[in-house]
Amino acid sequence: MWFCGIPGDRLKRLFAVLTMLLFANTAIADKAAEQIFEKGISEFEKQNYSLALSFFEEAQSKGMDDPKLTFNLGVTLYKLTRYAEAKPLFIALTENREFRDRAYLNLGLLAVREEQYNAAEIWLRKILDHGKSPQIQRLAREVLRRINKDDSSLDRLIILNLVRAYESEPDWERIDNGATPAISSSFTELNLTAETRLARYGFLRNVGVEGFLFVREPDSGILPRIELYTLGLGHHALWDSFSLDSVLNYNLTRIYKEDYTQSYSLQLDAKHNTTKKLRFDARYQAEKTYKTVEYLSYDSGMRHRIRLGARYSLGQSSSWLRLRYEYDQTKHEQRPDDIYLFSKIAWTSISPTRKRVDADGRLRLFDRWIVGAGGSYRESEYDVPSLSGEFRRDRRYRAYAALVYELTKNIDIEVSYQLTVTRSTNKASDTNREQIGIAASLISF
Repeated sequence: MWFCGIPGDRLKRLFAVLTMLLFANTAIADKAAEQIFEKGISEFEKQNYSLALSFFEEAQSKGMDDPKLTFNLGVTLYKLTRYAEAKPLFIALTENREFRDRAYLNLGLLAVREEQYNAAEIWLRKILDHGKSPQIQRLAREVLRRINKDDSSLDRLIILNLVRAYESEPDWERIDNGATPAISSSFTELNLTAETRLARYGFLRNVGVEGFLFVREPDSGILPRIELYTLGLGHHALWDSFSLDSVLNYNLTRIYKEDYTQSYSLQLDAKHNTTKKLRFDARYQAEKTYKTVEYLSYDSGMRHRIRLGARYSLGQSSSWLRLRYEYDQTKHEQRPDDIYLFSKIAWTSISPTRKRVDADGRLRLFDRWIVGAGGSYRESEYDVPSLSGEFRRDRRYRAYAALVYELTKNIDIEVSYQLTVTRSTNKASDTNREQIGIAASLISF
């Protein structure tokens, strides 16, 4: 999804609730310091934070040494947006059993204010794992629910996507000799994605399971029915502004009844927030594939993919720009006798190299409406000759536009249009594809 921050109005209401428990009654030995401290509490309640701070500092200068004073000093500095001064006070209070939960909560809120969402999750998860106060745990869950709409840290997610597509090949043969009409087909695609954590808290809280189902049903017999099943097990790790996600996947692709492909893949995703708005990400993927054609199996080899990207946030809401570069090198090795075993295989080895560049962005227009647009360019080179005798090189151009409506705070509806044009040195394989899709997403239910 595309939500990294918390909407301003909701954030203000949430913080207003949180500050209700940020100051406590006191039991202080020194009466003069206690009276000054109470004046500070009174001014704080009137939202005179600068005056409240002066009273708290005066009480401290008169020898008052109490964790309640330290806590209220931190909260007042927080209200004055002096986050760097407030942070060490809350960190010191994490050693105090009475104030530990509230200190973790405020450290999480400080990280949210600074848009360090990974650090915020670390502090708030400490409350859920070890906290003693049900009230503060509920508040921590609410903050997490609002900042954890990023794809790598969801508790639960379901996406249903229905696509209607039309694909055509230009009439090159007809252009050359007027013999063969163009080939065209239409089909419907169904995508279902589901993710969940194995546990909300404790040892398995950062371990999740994901599943994916893809079915393409053509309207005619020109294209085969395709089914894709994926099951994955992943782990999400956080270190302040750095995160690492690892996913182990099993994939099964069925074409016809007897032809299918099995693959096992390991994917590593690293993200690093260098500033409040700029994030760099990297992906490495290794995949081992086995094919079965007419009940005979063979090893299709290893595939390695590297992706580098950067994302810049335009604001605290769902507005951002992204640029991505991808390099994909695949090596398939087959035995020479495979050419006799499988009538559907016309070569003994194929090793395509792919390069891809993506650029896209999303922008919130109104309270519930979001528009998105983007495109990509991909180039693939193959070591085997095409049917025309040339070594094949494909260039693919893709453009898309999307309109998203937030039906509720947990459900999004998206309508999208996508055009993909593929041009090849082997003109007979050129294709154009248009698709219209509608998707519904359910988050954190």
